[in-house]
Amino acid sequence: MRTLYYLMADGVCQEVMQLGTFLGIQNGVMYYTNREGGFYSARPKGADIPRGSYIDRDIHFMQPSADGSIVCYFKNADEYYLGDLYCAKEGEEGKFVESEVYMPELAVDIYGRSFVYMEDPYGEQSYIAGRAVGALRLGRPGGETYFLNNDCLGPFTSNFTLNRAFYRRMRRKAYGMPGIPVLRKTA
Repeated sequence: MRTLYYLMADGVCQEVMQLGTFLGIQNGVMYYTNREGGFYSARPKGADIPRGSYIDRDIHFMQPSADGSIVCYFKNADEYYLGDLYCAKEGEEGKFVESEVYMPELAVDIYGRSFVYMEDPYGEQSYIAGRAVGALRLGRPGGETYFLNNDCLGPFTSNFTLNRAFYRRMRRKAYGMPGIPVLRKTA
């Protein structure tokens, strides 16, 4: 059991709440787990933290958008960092996106409109020069997913402020793509 404290301007610490794990704050949205493993978000106002919104339970990793409007997270992760990807809008429970997603390769749009991830890097072409190779996909908070490329050589980088994600294909050439393409719909 852990205790979360609020440090006031005069240097006094005030106990705020008991929790499982404090995961972080992004643009005023606090993410945490309770002692039972429930995953929550809340918008604290100073030392006052309103009742959090339940998202899910037993998560492994989370990444919120810079504006705090969505959070992507993983469940059922294995020793190869593959897990089930979920996405939740602020104040809502999470929705399943895709299974067999590689946790280190996730980038979330700063405005919460979309996210890019690598699926199944341990398939037929698992590693080249020590880097994971997999299918690159784009997802939206509503649940739609789009296929982008089948031979993405990780790690990919993103700069969603420019609305772009950059990745390398196995041929080692750099390609740029719009951050919000409409390609083959898979779900």
